[in-house]
Amino acid sequence: MARTSKRAPAAEPAKPRLEGFENGLQTKNITADALLQSLQNLAKQLSAFVQDEVDLTSIDPILPALSERRLMLHKDKGVKAHLCVCLAEILRIYAPDAPYTQDELADIFQFFFRQLANLGSGSVTKIAYYDEYYHLLESLRDVKSVVIVCDLERWDEVVVEIFKECFGIVRKSYAGGMGAGLPQKVELYIADILSAIIDEATTLPEQVLDMLLAPFTESDPGETKGKLRPVSKPGGSHSPQHRIASKVLNDTTDKIQRIIGSYFTEVLTKAQNQVTYQASSSSRATTPNSVNFDDDEESNNLLTLSSTHSLIKSVHLHAPAVLLNVISKLDEQLGETNVDVRVLTTNTLGAMYASRGTDLIRSHPAVWKHWVSRQNDKEPSVRIAWAGHLRGILYLSSAHPEIQKAICDKVCEPQDWQVRLAVLQVFTTPPLDYETCLRHVSVAVWKEIAGRALDTREAVRKEAAKALGSVWAAAYNEVALNDPSARTHFGWIPGELIGHLYTVTTEVKFMMEEIAHEYLFPLPGLAGVNLKGKEKEASFSQSQGTAAPNGGTIAVETTRVDRLLNTLKFIASSSVSFTEEGALVDRVLGMGALRGARPSLYEHYLASISSGNAFSEKSTSASDNQKDRQQRIIALLTSNLSPNPKQVAKVKEDLIGFAELKDSKLVALARKAIAAGFSSQEGSKAVGKATADFLKRLGSAAPQFVPTMSTFLRKSCLRIVDASMIGPLLDVIKAGPGVVGTESQSQRRTARRDTIHPTELRVQHASEILALVAKWRPELFAEWVPNLVEIMDDPSSSDPLKELTLQALALVAKTKGGRQIIEEKVGSEVHDGIRTLVLGTTNWRLAKYGARYLAFAGKLVPAEGEDSLVNEDVLSVAEAIAEIFSSALEKPLEDSTLDDEYVLCHVVTLTQFARYCNEGFERRSQVFVKYLNDRVIMMSADEPGREDVPDLSEWIDNPSMSAFLLTKIQALKCLRWRMLSLGTPAQKDMKDVVEIAKPVFRMLKALLAHQGSLSQDDAEQDDPRVKARMRLQAASSLLHLCTLEKFEESLVESFMKLVIFIQDSCYEVRHAYLRKLNSLLFQRKLPAKFNVIPFLTAQDPEPDIKNTGTAYVQTSLARQDLMVDVVVDYVVDERLKFFEMPFLRFLSVLAQHPDFDNTLDDLKEFRVYFEMYLALVLSQDNISLLYHLAGKGKTVRPKAPHIEEKFWTLCDFAQELMKIRAARRNWNINNYSAPVQPPREAFRPFGTAEEANKNIKKGFLSDDVLNMLQEDLAKAATASGGGASGKRKRPAGGDDKKPKPKKRKSGQEDDEEQHLDPGQSSDVPMEEEDVKPAAKRKAPKPKPKPKKKGKKGESDDDGEDGSDFEGKAGPAKPESSTRPRRSTRQTKTDAEGDVTMVDGEENEEEAPLPKRTPRARKKKAEGDE
Repeated sequence: MARTSKRAPAAEPAKPRLEGFENGLQTKNITADALLQSLQNLAKQLSAFVQDEVDLTSIDPILPALSERRLMLHKDKGVKAHLCVCLAEILRIYAPDAPYTQDELADIFQFFFRQLANLGSGSVTKIAYYDEYYHLLESLRDVKSVVIVCDLERWDEVVVEIFKECFGIVRKSYAGGMGAGLPQKVELYIADILSAIIDEATTLPEQVLDMLLAPFTESDPGETKGKLRPVSKPGGSHSPQHRIASKVLNDTTDKIQRIIGSYFTEVLTKAQNQVTYQASSSSRATTPNSVNFDDDEESNNLLTLSSTHSLIKSVHLHAPAVLLNVISKLDEQLGETNVDVRVLTTNTLGAMYASRGTDLIRSHPAVWKHWVSRQNDKEPSVRIAWAGHLRGILYLSSAHPEIQKAICDKVCEPQDWQVRLAVLQVFTTPPLDYETCLRHVSVAVWKEIAGRALDTREAVRKEAAKALGSVWAAAYNEVALNDPSARTHFGWIPGELIGHLYTVTTEVKFMMEEIAHEYLFPLPGLAGVNLKGKEKEASFSQSQGTAAPNGGTIAVETTRVDRLLNTLKFIASSSVSFTEEGALVDRVLGMGALRGARPSLYEHYLASISSGNAFSEKSTSASDNQKDRQQRIIALLTSNLSPNPKQVAKVKEDLIGFAELKDSKLVALARKAIAAGFSSQEGSKAVGKATADFLKRLGSAAPQFVPTMSTFLRKSCLRIVDASMIGPLLDVIKAGPGVVGTESQSQRRTARRDTIHPTELRVQHASEILALVAKWRPELFAEWVPNLVEIMDDPSSSDPLKELTLQALALVAKTKGGRQIIEEKVGSEVHDGIRTLVLGTTNWRLAKYGARYLAFAGKLVPAEGEDSLVNEDVLSVAEAIAEIFSSALEKPLEDSTLDDEYVLCHVVTLTQFARYCNEGFERRSQVFVKYLNDRVIMMSADEPGREDVPDLSEWIDNPSMSAFLLTKIQALKCLRWRMLSLGTPAQKDMKDVVEIAKPVFRMLKALLAHQGSLSQDDAEQDDPRVKARMRLQAASSLLHLCTLEKFEESLVESFMKLVIFIQDSCYEVRHAYLRKLNSLLFQRKLPAKFNVIPFLTAQDPEPDIKNTGTAYVQTSLARQDLMVDVVVDYVVDERLKFFEMPFLRFLSVLAQHPDFDNTLDDLKEFRVYFEMYLALVLSQDNISLLYHLAGKGKTVRPKAPHIEEKFWTLCDFAQELMKIRAARRNWNINNYSAPVQPPREAFRPFGTAEEANKNIKKGFLSDDVLNMLQEDLAKAATASGGGASGKRKRPAGGDDKKPKPKKRKSGQEDDEEQHLDPGQSSDVPMEEEDVKPAAKRKAPKPKPKPKKKGKKGESDDDGEDGSDFEGKAGPAKPESSTRPRRSTRQTKTDAEGDVTMVDGEENEEEAPLPKRTPRARKKKAEGDE
């Protein structure tokens, strides 16, 4: 090609010219630096020229020099990089005619792409002359000058080299430590350049086609058959070369479709002919459902055919349009006589339908019908291959009913339940062997069987669950060995069984627990696991194990650990989802009797039998107290062991009957089975043997008791994790170097389970198991204390492993006698290392558990001048932290050198001391409190990334929180635990404690009043995510403080704020707050009035919030109703205290609600709250009491005058609603004559009896409301079979006009409550109520005020309220998380800083808090603040 240039005739004005190169480019006798400078100058001028607007004659002199090979081979990278830019600009300016010959152009383009290969040499920031390479790439892509190569004589050679260099760039960049490889834009440019070459070329060299298809042969996504694919690796389905190849194929579909079709047709035809010829000339018999590779030559042909099919599946997954001409060939092979060919083709089409079935079926309906007909193929292997893809194509069943029909035809043709039972018995009587289940039962069939586990018939449910359990027991070893077919068919079964535990009825839960214990986690020595399975299981373990403390071996325990972790892995990879991190392990271990204190209820039952106490109600030998205790034991056991209400009587009868056997041998075996799990020397093997011996003996003596007592042992024994498994679990974590890494447990929990490497997932599950065991059963670690200390002393132990070890040691020390156990086994030398660790670590979890360990196990020494002992280790650590904080306080804020991580660790340490060993905090409390206030709580700081968060975002997840925000939250906890510790009566006079606590109360209330900020000014500036976290912690802290009587008295005015907080605008805040509230309420630590809060979830926009509130009430009432027949007084007392007597408080709360304005619309809206309360609490037994309480409300005045008429209106409204419910259920509302005293802290009496009587007679409901209620009453009476009465008239003395609400005065307080000195139960501060229930209800006897015991506000609340940032992450935020109130009312602050709640909310008069100073940021670089 001759060098040409188009020169326009002279025109005016003159075109721009190239300056400084009139004599060409000097390349000889010049230094590299000078040459580089010349090229830079040239490139800069050329880049500024516009095509067709430059004088080309000024450029001609430099053209020969730029094309010299000597210059292209220059040793200086900069020279070559700028030469590329100059040449690219020359091609742009001279386009469409290049000013070089064909040979020169070939050299130029080869030079281009060899230089571009430097893009793969490192990260973008480390590549020299990256900008020049990027400029070249951009020019080739935009100008498309690269298509010139298609006109060259040796174009094929150049094109092959271009493709080779391009794929080499991305491959080298991905494998060379650049992380994700090249920038995405660079990848797109490369793909566009290759696409332009293909579009311009008339054909493609075979080498180019091989390079395009090579990325698809490195993995086979189709083999997953609808399951989640593994994590991508270099060269995998998501590698850069794969992405580029996919984009090129999709961009050039029209051009390359024919080429790809010809390529695959030729390969498939050749391989098919060879396989068919060899099969026809061979006398061998093909094994059904398998591909035979006996002969080497035939094996190679089958492998070629199989590889081609795998390539087709992979290409179809990412570029389906290019295979349009291949489908007809696959259809031909689908009818091939050779079995192996049909199996491969069925699998290939099945995978294609599973990935993009809708488009493929629409374009080739005949092929779809042909493929579906393979379900009736004469060869079993083809039918199984077809059935193996049913799971993947189930999503097509709605548009293609033939899929569903095939499932029903092959598995569940009968519709009658007896027929379903008979079909299921095919799989269970006897259980099918593993090979049959794998090869002749499709995944869809097993899924249908899993559905039958929820059948309406009990017999069908049991057979279906047994079928799933038995096939899992048979297939476990193959699945554990990662056999692909076994995992595809059966890997989902454990998840299906575990997923049913808490999502369905109690009866199904019991059944699934039994199946899980028998088949998922079988005990050695028990029937239900075949001998072959146990032998395989034992041989599967590859771990060396840890020597047991007694010197023996623990091979059985190691095997059980392998099985537990493998099963958890399969559950995590199944389709069952768990909404919260750690929920999977929590759910599985929850079946293993790990929760609860010892001796357990079951041990009390056995001890009572051993002591000779009879459980029969007719027994005369026991005292009244003994009978009462035994009846309660039987009642609670009956609740725990009854799968459904129909079984309650049978279970109760069996428990009493077993006790009356008085078989000491049976009792001893049961107690041994329970105790063996707590001994590392016995473990699961002893548990299994004792259980087997127990059931064998009981089966001979009283077989009718076997079902109940087998459930008894299952729920009372440690059958999933026991003490002997602690060592192997520690080995699993220690054997995974590099897997645990330096991430914290909370960070690892937030990772997606389907993206974690199997080895890492195994370590993570082992860590979660040990963490839960340490929390629930720390005594299991007692015999492993030396091993734990060894881990702590090992410098190679990772931080997460040390966290777990410290947590276990701390909780062991906390148990009764734990300090002595640690001193006996390892001495006190370990304390020095833990002290050093606590003071020097930047891992707050290490600091937390280290401090907790020192609090429980620290060295005790006599106090100076006192008879008591003090914790020397705690005092020394606290003193060191105090010195650090004192030094920091002496310096200006901007000069502080303390890192956030160190401050966080120190504050966490102080929190643990304040909670468990407060003497360490109190010694230097002034320094600690000052630092927490001045340098932590009073500081304001935005979370990183605030500008990237949507405006509506109000939440930040635990792993995303900064160290400073964690410190602020922990500081609030520290102050809260200090107050609770000081509140212990034995330590200090409560008056002094309340005075100390007042600043804390004021701060917490301010955080609530200002939505998480300390003042209104801060509220307008603070990060809303920080505010959400802070107000959540403030509300949770106030709840904890209210568990102490004197604190609750001082926080009376904050009650309404804590009530309304359940309707916070942030979903995560509401969710975490409700969980914390429910926990404290269920433990009866809060006063009874707090039980009204769950009912305010009735209008929550998110169902799970309302369901959680409902579940608490139902569970609380259920555990009381259970004992109605045996302990009436106890139940009535509990129900009265916590759910019936707070009814007036419930009405008062609704009256003070900021959204209630006493209108018809408001009553309609607030009716939801009443309906929830009445639906859960109201019964025929208490309707008279609740009706009387509503009427009693009109005899008193609320302490807040502005809500009086609202409150009395709600009293009338409640009575009318109860009438409607009574009419609907044909209940009678009897007169309730017993005196009832409303709580004096919320209500005050009328001045005279005449005023009260007048108020009682007055009606506060408007005519519109009465008409609405009258219609509902008439409907209810008609539905129940009664007649409707006439229209209800307003009571005599009532005013016809609706009373006007009183206007709120400025500064008026809503709830200026005076605390009535309450009587107390042993657990909860509670006002004495003079209540005498009517018939069938006994009044609670007045009780003297008991002495307070212990720290009532204390609870081990790791992970509390979602903000402890150490346990479970917060729940996923639903789409709707709006505030559940109808209107939006904000707080405002007056000039003095007082908090005023608008429209009826509370008004608190408090001293204004000091303004916070903006927190100084450390300077990262010069000029940064």
